[in-house]
Amino acid sequence: MDESLLRIKVTRLLRSNEYVLGTSFSHLVGDAASNIHFLNDLSRFYQSLEPILPRPIFDRYLWTKDDADVSLLSNLKPYQNADKREIIAINFVRDQTTTDQLNISFSSIQLAKLHSLADGKDEVTVHDVLNAYMIVTMNKNSIEISNEYFQRAYILVNYRNLLHSIAPTGHVANSFVIMITSDFPNPFSLISIAKTIRQAINKCRNEDFLMKWIPTADLMMKQIIKDDKLIC
Repeated sequence: MDESLLRIKVTRLLRSNEYVLGTSFSHLVGDAASNIHFLNDLSRFYQSLEPILPRPIFDRYLWTKDDADVSLLSNLKPYQNADKREIIAINFVRDQTTTDQLNISFSSIQLAKLHSLADGKDEVTVHDVLNAYMIVTMNKNSIEISNEYFQRAYILVNYRNLLHSIAPTGHVANSFVIMITSDFPNPFSLISIAKTIRQAINKCRNEDFLMKWIPTADLMMKQIIKDDKLIC
């Protein structure tokens, strides 16, 4: 493996004689929650303070083929989009040169207003509506340009602290699944898309579903690594 799991860089500012500590955290070690807790522990250690509980947990749950549910393989499309490392690197460079990054910021007042515009807002979160808003905006523009639009969406669903046996609060790991939603009943409706996203999230956070989904995805990802591929 060429990528370092953790890099630490110390920079000295000559004018103020201050030091800046920077870190780089490999995604192989864990997700954003793992990274944030690590940085918090590092900061408190530097200040001679006790780390905030819970302490990091590095246990690994070893799945077997018997734990997987082959009937779910057809639903694991996000994990099937894998290709050779060289091809992914070429495509990444191409995408960087042919596309522009779009950054949009929302204030808390704007997010609250957006949430209030969704009928049946009690059934969805602000995050659901925000995702739906971006999809509706892209659909309304793309339908005019190419007569095409987004009918489904890939979402990342966090399951940390739902299954204490495999993903407790302090677990240092990637505790999320990639899920594809069902078709949007109305791809131009804010609440229709938001509800579809929420339904997929609720399904993912069902304990019985997770106990089948996670080992099945684990089995597929092991095969991807064995084939020396990466998920696109």
